[in-house]
Amino acid sequence: MSRLLVSLTVLLSFSLVLWPPMSRGGEEVLWAGERPEEAEKAVLSLSLEDAITLALENNVDIRVERFNPAIQEARITSEQGVFDPLLQLDFTARRERTSSASQLSGAAVSDQRTLDLNTSLTQQIVTGGSYTLSFTNNRTNTNSSFVTIDPSYRSTLALTLQHPLLRNFGTTVNTTNILIARRSRDISFLQLKQRVIDIIAQVQQAYWELVFQLQNLEVQRQSLKLAEDFLAENRARVEAGVLAPIEIVQAQARVASQRVNVIEAEGAVKDAEDRLKRLLTASLADEHWQMTIQPTDRPVFQKRELSLEANIEEALQNRPDLRQVQIDLTNKALLVRFAKNQLLPSLDLRGSIGLNGLEATYGRALEVLGDTDTYSWEAGVTLAIPLGNRVARGKLTQRQLEFAQSKDNLSRLELDIVTQVREAIRRVRVNGERVEATRVAKQLAQERLEAEQEKFRVGLSTSFNVLSFQDALARAERDEIRALIDYTESLLTLEQVKGTLLDVFNIRLVER
Repeated sequence: MSRLLVSLTVLLSFSLVLWPPMSRGGEEVLWAGERPEEAEKAVLSLSLEDAITLALENNVDIRVERFNPAIQEARITSEQGVFDPLLQLDFTARRERTSSASQLSGAAVSDQRTLDLNTSLTQQIVTGGSYTLSFTNNRTNTNSSFVTIDPSYRSTLALTLQHPLLRNFGTTVNTTNILIARRSRDISFLQLKQRVIDIIAQVQQAYWELVFQLQNLEVQRQSLKLAEDFLAENRARVEAGVLAPIEIVQAQARVASQRVNVIEAEGAVKDAEDRLKRLLTASLADEHWQMTIQPTDRPVFQKRELSLEANIEEALQNRPDLRQVQIDLTNKALLVRFAKNQLLPSLDLRGSIGLNGLEATYGRALEVLGDTDTYSWEAGVTLAIPLGNRVARGKLTQRQLEFAQSKDNLSRLELDIVTQVREAIRRVRVNGERVEATRVAKQLAQERLEAEQEKFRVGLSTSFNVLSFQDALARAERDEIRALIDYTESLLTLEQVKGTLLDVFNIRLVER
């Protein structure tokens, strides 16, 4: 049987037709600016597809999980080995000298030399029986005066068959372990697929979180600049005598507060970057730890109409974990069937037939063997009935309970999947509405700030009001970015809960 090798083939072609929430340009792009380079680190410009490729190549969790299908393939080979034929060779030489207690021994001291050369071929068959084909050869030399052929050569060719008629009868019963091993291999492959889906989901979430933190940092810096410009304007007005000095204090407090926000945003960027690097690297020695990641993909808002029924059906067809439970249920059914068979009494049919030849030379003994005049045969049955049979009955009860448990587990998982799809679709719709609402809120906050600044310049407002509107604009900008990132992530989360995330990114797991 060919060995199972699992490879990840990543087709690096992202189409905006297939996946509109990502873009590197366009009217709907929200992008606050490029990330400032750090002087001490090289900058790695990274798209989402590049990040996923690095994760598939380097992620330790995937590399560990990738061994399991091959391990299960080796288990299949091992289970199939039960039906491998066994060839056995046996050579024995012996000599026996004994004092005779009777003249019938033919010598005062009996001296007998024997050489045995035997070979046999034994094999289990899938229906439960076994056969043994044996060829034995014996040479005997003795000093007994009553032996007419000395030395004598005896050869025997025999075929022995044994087959159960009740317990352990049948192909399914005797190949249960092989069938389970094959399905366990399928389960391990599905587990690998699920692991890859989970890692890709984590990568995209970490990637977009880094994008959010970078844009939020830019928003905080812009808000700081607004506060500094307002402080400078207030100082000029105080020096001109048209504004009270207390207005400078309020503006200074706003600048100080906004500097704290910038510092916290810078820390959040580093945290998000490290979480992404953890998914992309295999060790601390990886060069990416010494680089600054600059995301190049930008979130795009394009509203999508989603069918609940179609998405639920797609999830029930594609979820790897659901398929795992279904396969496991099939395995449990096999174990129940095997346990039922073990309740039966043991009724075994046995039979043998053999040809033998005895002559003064080995060649002549083989000739006599071929004449079929000297032969032997045997046939019989053996019946064994375990009284009480508690081992088999207990095992059957155990297997039946495990099967019932797996059925309930399957039903539970199906309900979980339906719930997850409903929640994911609801989250997409909610986040889409958030994007639209936060865009309006940001525009209104911008207009309110501009109007309040004009009122302040003509003496109809206060620094407190202007600073409050600056803070409101910063929150509105941050909320818009958060809503757009959440919308992008929620679309990918929907694909994850449907089990179709690999298809979105044109990734194929290949069994070889």
